Amino acid sequence: MGSRTSTDRNDAGFSLLELTIVIGLLSVVMAAVLGGFIGLQNATSSNVVRQQTIQQAELAMQTISKDIRATADNQATDTPLILTMTATSIQMDANIDTLDNNAASGNASAYGGCPDQITISGSATPGAITETRTHPNNSAGAAACTWNTSVNTYTRTLVTGATLNLSYYTLADPTTNTPAQTSTLATTTASVQVVITVNPSNGSSQVTPAYLKQMVPLAAFTSWQTNSNSNG
Repeated sequence: MGSRTSTDRNDAGFSLLELTIVIGLLSVVMAAVLGGFIGLQNATSSNVVRQQTIQQAELAMQTISKDIRATADNQATDTPLILTMTATSIQMDANIDTLDNNAASGNASAYGGCPDQITISGSATPGAITETRTHPNNSAGAAACTWNTSVNTYTRTLVTGATLNLSYYTLADPTTNTPAQTSTLATTTASVQVVITVNPSNGSSQVTPAYLKQMVPLAAFTSWQTNSNSNG
């Protein structure tokens, strides 16, 4: 009976122990690759949700800022025609879609037409931020501008899952260049600070809510500042 050659040993193949080790190593490698792929997919998905959340917040801020900037001016008192304002809502007469049929007196805007009445509403807890707009329905030369809320009103949702905070700010202190917050609307009121926080639409705790803060100048103040500067 002859001895086995090296060729005989190679033909015998791998042992069970060798196969077990190889399979174990392959499993570790595949788990690492799969884990990396899943992590990359999750990160990509989170980035998409994050960008969508930021975009929703920016679109809402654009609309709110546009409405506030368009606030009509009470020429008698040189103050913006803000009707009511709380920390989570603001109602104003705004020069958007103004009509040419001027009222004889009352709330006719400085631009020669009766303005829309606009209400921005939100909450201190996550919910919907809405814009409600009422078109004027007065006839030319009427005693004052009028708004029929049961006929000429429509509401749209600007963003959901969001909080809203509003506050008045006065002219900047020249010594600190810092505007002071106030609860009273007056001729020195310079702007309204708008703060929006929007939660991710998928409710993911892995995505940071979008936070936007903007100081929006009021039209009345802008007009007053321009006139003051032009008069030296």
